[in-house]
Amino acid sequence: MSTAESDLRVHAGASDAEQPRAAECAAACERARVAGRLVVAYELVARRAGCDEVIRFRNPLFLKVEADCARDTQAWNGDWLESLWRVRFARPLERLGGADSVFVRGTAVSRDLRTRAAAIVMAQSEPRTA
Repeated sequence: MSTAESDLRVHAGASDAEQPRAAECAAACERARVAGRLVVAYELVARRAGCDEVIRFRNPLFLKVEADCARDTQAWNGDWLESLWRVRFARPLERLGGADSVFVRGTAVSRDLRTRAAAIVMAQSEPRTA
């Protein structure tokens, strides 16, 4: 179960008018949980001159979701709220040459609170405390 799915369980009784706001809250909570953390993904979205290109990889990429969400993208696409989180990685990939920004796709949430899986396979767990 994704973090967005668990957050939506809290909003299960939301009225039709409240559901879009519940979807936005779930997406924001999921984003907050991965901010600044390492994630593993097989898919990236590269933005070149305002156009998005989805690039899939055979081997996983280890990426860090930027802590500052100001450059993320979140928009309603029909009935689905789609989130793109800006990421960075240790060394540049030739395949991404010329990309203005690189993103990973978060969990999409529909107006009626259904979810579609994120492009993230795994996220870094909470840091250990002594």
